[in-house]
Amino acid sequence: MGNSFFSIYVHIPFCIKKCNYCSFYSIPFEKREIINDFIDSISKEVELRYEIIEKYFSLYKTLYFGGGTPSVLNLDELEKLLNIFYRIKKFEDLDEVTFELNPDTIDENKLKLLKDYGVNRISIGLESSIDKYLEFLGRIYRFNTFVKKYEVVRKYFDNVNIDIIYGIPNQTEDEFIKDVLALLNFKPEHISAYALEIHKETPFENLKVDEDLQSKFYFILKEMLEKNGYIHYEISNFSLPYKQSRHNINYWIRGNYLSFGPSACSLIENLRWKNISDVLLYNFSFKNGKIELEYKEKLSEIDIMNERLILGLRMMNGVNINDELYSYYKDKISNMINYFEIGNERLKIKKEYLFVSNYILSRIII
Repeated sequence: MGNSFFSIYVHIPFCIKKCNYCSFYSIPFEKREIINDFIDSISKEVELRYEIIEKYFSLYKTLYFGGGTPSVLNLDELEKLLNIFYRIKKFEDLDEVTFELNPDTIDENKLKLLKDYGVNRISIGLESSIDKYLEFLGRIYRFNTFVKKYEVVRKYFDNVNIDIIYGIPNQTEDEFIKDVLALLNFKPEHISAYALEIHKETPFENLKVDEDLQSKFYFILKEMLEKNGYIHYEISNFSLPYKQSRHNINYWIRGNYLSFGPSACSLIENLRWKNISDVLLYNFSFKNGKIELEYKEKLSEIDIMNERLILGLRMMNGVNINDELYSYYKDKISNMINYFEIGNERLKIKKEYLFVSNYILSRIII
């Protein structure tokens, strides 16, 4: 698993309004009592999982607060949540502590608190620089709000990721290039770019996207970012030198991670489990002193090899051909060798096929 380590993820499932494309578990909240109950439940889950934390404590290097919209928490709630995890290990002793936020729910006081606790990386959703697409996607802020809030974020943080979505229906090439130019103007250390995906049980479930156009936009983005000093290190992720997301890299190399909150998934060695995807049932279960799971599974050797291949080939440095992983799939890879390149003892997906990597990998895994 390379230089894997131990990570913690915290899922804050609340938002002001769920975006039209979002398939993650999150809920718009109406009463703050549910947030207080949730934070109490997180604290109890930490207690119940502390044996795992102690076992991997020496390898614990990254912490990530995601959602949902973690920045919907008010100052008191935020401090209470941060303190739960600060007591495990001081944030200044971790390599990377990331906090996700949205422009409409952040203010200077919250940013000061995050900075004071030792959060050292911010991930902020832009999605588009054009208001009609922000409205279409169900985002409740407009671009000028993002610009103002981003300036405040930059007063406190020098390691920032911006998310962007491309291939929105009716989006033109000129409009997408405008988005990329806006990104470059912000000069974030990291950029995550995702083609709009259509998921069931969302307002977009009957929408159609133009995958050929999405592919074209993907390569426009790749070219523009690389010309401006960004390193394309994972299929959907770009960074300035030494600013890759260490937390996400640990996922991609199948490091151990422990996750807290409703719908949060954990992977410890060959065991994976997912907490129940319902915050009310999640809170209720801890009042009874137990953890309610959606599932728990023991992964087979084939499961692990499949995951290692899929995740390894998402990374631009690919997989080592001297690894047993390559030997395991060598025959299937040989039958599809036109999609791959081998150099410096690494197997990689050719650049021109990156956008269809899921199709390629689905034909190789067992």
